[in-house]
Amino acid sequence: MKKCIVFTLLSCIGIALYAQPTQPILRIENGMHTAIAKRISADAEGKYLLTCSDDKTARLWDAASGKLLNTFRIPIGNVDEGKMTACALSPDGKIAALSGWTHFGDEKDCIYIINTQTGEIVFRIADIPKRVVDIKFSPDGKWLVAGLSS
Repeated sequence: MKKCIVFTLLSCIGIALYAQPTQPILRIENGMHTAIAKRISADAEGKYLLTCSDDKTARLWDAASGKLLNTFRIPIGNVDEGKMTACALSPDGKIAALSGWTHFGDEKDCIYIINTQTGEIVFRIADIPKRVVDIKFSPDGKWLVAGLSS
């Protein structure tokens, strides 16, 4: 009986840690990454830079001045959920693709497609079987390729 209760409690704790939160998670915006940046990507003309980080943000920068232009956020949760390990900027700089720890306990990751002008998530590629570790757009911007963990 005790083993059953302990197992049930541990299962509930695991679900609570990896379930998508229902309450807002407040973060202080200081205009830069607060953890290591995992990837960097540029548009074809080299006008914009996109970085993604363990701080659960991606940021769009003006390459010439270093000025922050926009901050992008994907859904986050407790522990690692929302940490970004991959980002890509389309050749025209209008679309950002972001991924990382995005599965919320179901072991399927996704890639978020974001409009860089508005910051809106316009599409989500779901049910990716492994962690996305790198993303690249084709030179014409028509294709997106993702490298997955083994």
